[in-house]
Amino acid sequence: MSSLKAKLKAKSQRKVIRSVTLDGEAVDLCRPTHPERLDVFAASKAAGEIDEDNKPLSLESGLKLMARVVASVMREPHTGERVFDPGSAEDLATIFNAPWFEDLDTNAVMAAFRATVEDVRKNS
Repeated sequence: MSSLKAKLKAKSQRKVIRSVTLDGEAVDLCRPTHPERLDVFAASKAAGEIDEDNKPLSLESGLKLMARVVASVMREPHTGERVFDPGSAEDLATIFNAPWFEDLDTNAVMAAFRATVEDVRKNS
């Protein structure tokens, strides 16, 4: 393996978009990998929450999709470990029912989840 390849492979794939405090606890909202993004949509489709165009089938389905997105971007600040699993029904229910779920800045969550056109252009 080339030294450049080894260096790039060793670098963190998690870009912190924003650090937030939820009920007194610090968390980082980090950009997920492309496979992690796809896993969010696969889990939502498997649960019958979204259609083939990835559009929520109801208001509740939309909120559950957002809860999965939150799970995919939320990381512990010092370890980078995922706080919740977007494919876990238990974790989804925890986020969905949490009082802090409404307090999250959805723009920050979506900024972390979605790669922007500018990001794609920089990497192409």
